[in-house]
Amino acid sequence: MDRDLALFNGSIWSDGRILGPRWGVICRGGQIWQVGTDVRLKQLLTRDFDAYDLEGRLVLPGFIDSHLHLASLGFALGEVNLDEAASEEEAVALVEPRARKAAEGEWVRGRGWHSNEWPGGGYPTKASLDAVSPLGVPVWLRSRCGHAAWANSAAMEAAGVTKETESPPGGEIVRDPGGEPTGVFLEKAMFLVTGKLPARSLGERVAAAQRAIGHLHALGVTGAVICGEADGLAALQALDSGGALPLRLLTMPTADQIDSVLGMGVSPGFGSESLSLGPVKIFADGSLGSRTAVMFGQYPGGGRGIFTTEPEELEELVGKANGAGWPVAIHAIGDRAVAASLDAIESVGDPSLRNRIEHAQSVRADDIVRFRELGAVASVQPVHLLCDRGAATELWGEAAETAFPLMTMSTRGVKLAFGSDAPVASADPFLGLHAAVNRAAPGSDEGPWVPGERMPLSEALFAYAEGGAYAAGWEHRRGRVVPGYDADFAVVSANPFEMPAEELAGLHVVATVVAGRVVHMTDQ
Repeated sequence: MDRDLALFNGSIWSDGRILGPRWGVICRGGQIWQVGTDVRLKQLLTRDFDAYDLEGRLVLPGFIDSHLHLASLGFALGEVNLDEAASEEEAVALVEPRARKAAEGEWVRGRGWHSNEWPGGGYPTKASLDAVSPLGVPVWLRSRCGHAAWANSAAMEAAGVTKETESPPGGEIVRDPGGEPTGVFLEKAMFLVTGKLPARSLGERVAAAQRAIGHLHALGVTGAVICGEADGLAALQALDSGGALPLRLLTMPTADQIDSVLGMGVSPGFGSESLSLGPVKIFADGSLGSRTAVMFGQYPGGGRGIFTTEPEELEELVGKANGAGWPVAIHAIGDRAVAASLDAIESVGDPSLRNRIEHAQSVRADDIVRFRELGAVASVQPVHLLCDRGAATELWGEAAETAFPLMTMSTRGVKLAFGSDAPVASADPFLGLHAAVNRAAPGSDEGPWVPGERMPLSEALFAYAEGGAYAAGWEHRRGRVVPGYDADFAVVSANPFEMPAEELAGLHVVATVVAGRVVHMTDQ
């Protein structure tokens, strides 16, 4: 019999209010059994238990990250990290040591470059990578947004990409004025190269999943929705079957798998307590950083983005999935892509299925109303507004003034679920909370971006806990610290309601509990 876990001498954030001080929680059988004062709880304990002194700290519901890429996060933690590169030269300098050590034929992988923030803007080129990588060493670097990639000549040669290679539908091979590929691939053009990458072994994928899970536990994340990573499912299943998956995961099959999923005859939620199937993931457009988010207005220099799934096909996919009882989660960043996604849901969707729009970074006022009317969940990553502010202002013009309309969505009754999009952005929920509440980067001298869209902390926390639970169909058992719910919660270093909002990003997690078991603890 598992021992009870009893936490005493703290405060509890429960249903929008703080209970305490000198309150605690008793966990039994993986669930929250009691929440109450220390005096009352100690009277109820009649058998062996493990005690934890909260030392006055606050217990929050475990964060539910409504949009991340678990396998990619795990691999990114072991690859070249270009997040801090402030120029093409700095990015190349970070790649060089790994490339110099690589054996011939060994691929060097990395991610995180964001050329919109580099001097002069524009895309990087294969030439700079060729200068630091030995012959026969392919280099493949995903952008921070994940919708573009940068390759050296060896990678393009390995993939058979030449001047004569045509850009595929829904993608683009960036070329110089002479028609020569520059080394940058946008959207579905990336598949020309990714199809030639060496397959990861099951052992490598399991190790990557374990790295990612440990990282998330340290951030207080107890549940997550995984987007479009079918190749990581076997690793998660191996962990789950061995009882070693201490994280609640909902994984999305992708649009190209819809016929296979429907053919199996299973329903959404199929799986286990820790790992189950969720909505069908569909891509409507690209990203802001790669200028492929589909907008009503034009980008500087022309173009309105790339529909990775044309509106007619989008409607067909929504109708097929919803008609079979499967909700959809549509990646849509630009205002025109969001509108097209809502059009498809309105035309052929089932409003009872909790269809979702992922990202929804640029949304017209009329479409905010349609979110509520159609029962569509806005699955948003507030952390993106910290790094996208400059690019949105430069590339979207007036539309930037209505980007990330978090408070407007909340006040108009739109169901919000927050996440991170890790490893595209930091998985730290406190950075996401900081973004939603302050709408400015930590320590920034800039004022808030569209101040009227700042959210109260309580509403931002709700979107990271109960909102995430609702979007995943878990609202009757997760996202709250109340008796009868799963014992998934985080103990934080300080009470965020008693500190300046500008310091939210400095919070950290002292302990994380999943199913009544401590999965992370520090001595701080």
